[in-house]
Amino acid sequence: MATVDAYLDPITNDLPAVNRLITGLDLVLQRIRIRLNRNRGEWFIDITAGVPLLDWLAHKPPRLGEIAAFIRSELDSIPGVAGTDEFRSSFDTATRTVRITGVVFTETGDVTTISVESSQAQVGDNPAFWTVFFSAAGA
Repeated sequence: MATVDAYLDPITNDLPAVNRLITGLDLVLQRIRIRLNRNRGEWFIDITAGVPLLDWLAHKPPRLGEIAAFIRSELDSIPGVAGTDEFRSSFDTATRTVRITGVVFTETGDVTTISVESSQAQVGDNPAFWTVFFSAAGA
């Protein structure tokens, strides 16, 4: 039985004016985006869930191994993700940007490349620490 969920607008993280359902790769990518954009302490039901952003910001330079391991662990625990591979991390000292890249395999056989970058972006009305990019593997 396929897993189905409501589509959330990736910019506002809200339901669109016209509701629609998503499955497969779109659903897994939405789950990844939601998981990596939740800060620790933000969800009242489980304040231990989320990205430990404040812990990471306390270390200069950033602890790339710790950040990459956490992101990979989060990805591996998302329903629909079968596994991850080829994870690399880098830190650009000029722009102070952390970049984590890797490959995500889904339970439906899809493969996508993910790039997670630190940012000073504004997403909707909320500041976002991470910008998450996806592309088909090999693209």
